[in-house]
Amino acid sequence: MPHRSLFDIDAEENHKQNAIFDNTASNSESQTDKGLEFTKEVDTIINGRLQVEIAPIDTDNLLKPWQAKPDADLPEDTLIEASDIQKVSLPQYVLDHIYHPLGAQALIEAVMLCHQHQPLSTNALYGLADIWGEGFSIESDSTSHKQVLPHRIDAKLLAIVANLDRRLDSALIVFALAQLRRHDLSEIHIKKLKLRSDSEHSHESDQYYKKQAKCRTMLLRYQQGMVELFHQQLTSDLTKSLACDSVDQKISSDRSYSAANSFNHSLAVERQKSSILSLWQALQLQQLLPILSEVLHDTDTQALSSQTLKTGIEGVRVQLDPSGQVFEALSDAQISMVVLLAYRLSKDAKGQMISIYERSLLSEGDESVAHYIVDLRRHARLVDIDLTTVSDVNLQWLLLTAQHLNSIQLLAIIAAVPISTIHSIKRPINTLGSTNYPERQQDGSQIDYNDDSTIRPAHHEYRQWLSTLHTVMLHDTIISQDEYDCLIAMSERWLGVRQLFDKNYQKSSKKLYRQHN
Repeated sequence: MPHRSLFDIDAEENHKQNAIFDNTASNSESQTDKGLEFTKEVDTIINGRLQVEIAPIDTDNLLKPWQAKPDADLPEDTLIEASDIQKVSLPQYVLDHIYHPLGAQALIEAVMLCHQHQPLSTNALYGLADIWGEGFSIESDSTSHKQVLPHRIDAKLLAIVANLDRRLDSALIVFALAQLRRHDLSEIHIKKLKLRSDSEHSHESDQYYKKQAKCRTMLLRYQQGMVELFHQQLTSDLTKSLACDSVDQKISSDRSYSAANSFNHSLAVERQKSSILSLWQALQLQQLLPILSEVLHDTDTQALSSQTLKTGIEGVRVQLDPSGQVFEALSDAQISMVVLLAYRLSKDAKGQMISIYERSLLSEGDESVAHYIVDLRRHARLVDIDLTTVSDVNLQWLLLTAQHLNSIQLLAIIAAVPISTIHSIKRPINTLGSTNYPERQQDGSQIDYNDDSTIRPAHHEYRQWLSTLHTVMLHDTIISQDEYDCLIAMSERWLGVRQLFDKNYQKSSKKLYRQHN
């Protein structure tokens, strides 16, 4: 059903889901779920001929999510946390979706699309590569990449999400994942619903069973599509953009001025977008995958996904370090850390690792390639990784290629880092209120990265890595919302807490955020 919305909602009945939120599981099962339903296909026959309705394509009314205004319930100059979702009044249509398995998944997809700062069409088909990758075409050009599970997103939902404060995107995803996790779509549970339906001979029981079974089928298909996406994206060529260097150098000198103006304009436009979008996408995806497996109780696909990432990372490392000199003698976790440092440094607005000709158009003060190689060595030293013996050429290649890592390749990089054994990482069922994160420090104080008095060495390294990544994020003196989201997500993965700063530091970060905006 590629040309039909996967997540159509009967909004009227979904108002009942707010009451279900706090009920016990048994009470929830006893109520009739009239929520998520596929659009039923009805054939219209006139004079013996099948009538086909063609949906109009309104290309003049594209959605522009990056133009969404700040939420009136939130200060304009502050960084947003997951718990701030309780401070805003979400549209009822969003709430109608969020309490259903497929509805929550639809909301996550809408947020992921809107976060890319690209124009959106409510009539376009979006595949998994479009949703979880950086950049896409609204025409869904199949020649650029093979479409994986192409489908339409609910037009009304997409339009509503496009008008929400973009700072809330990560918080919305955390909220949706928490609600998705409440569902049990395991094969055993579906069989129980089938037995209950057969024994009760009730229309409501039968409909509930069919809808839950359909939800399981769709999420299983989504999970399998993710594995296909992994195979597709892990092998992406990181050197494609470098091939334009030789062409750029052939541009005549009399066009240098106009080319320079054009390039400076493109840099200005690029600064309006998230420089680390692929990393942000990867960290959102690493939160979704285990929850999907938990809801479906499908350990086989989860193991296949992990194995695919583990196998694919070898090819990514070869592209980043073909000489083998950079990653020689480094552990898997250290390699991942070096790649993350290189990725972030290469994404600085003034330090973009661009083509040779494009760098020649910049002023002398903007020339910073050598400077960023020094920075990479310096930050690596902060996490006890010595790159002094690595040649500048190999480090420059690492910076050039790391800049083009896609979200799936970065997911493989992140997954290569084992989780700290000190903390048991469990994402909370409730995302609202002060009890959201039981692992959070009770006094709300800043994490002391240097306090290793009662911490095993391995755990101390995680604190050290997070501290260094924070320093790299501050390389341009600004912490953006996306950078903050990424630091929080990595803190939760590595340390088991979703907190980085104390209140005093948060105030200073607000000022930096205001400068950025």
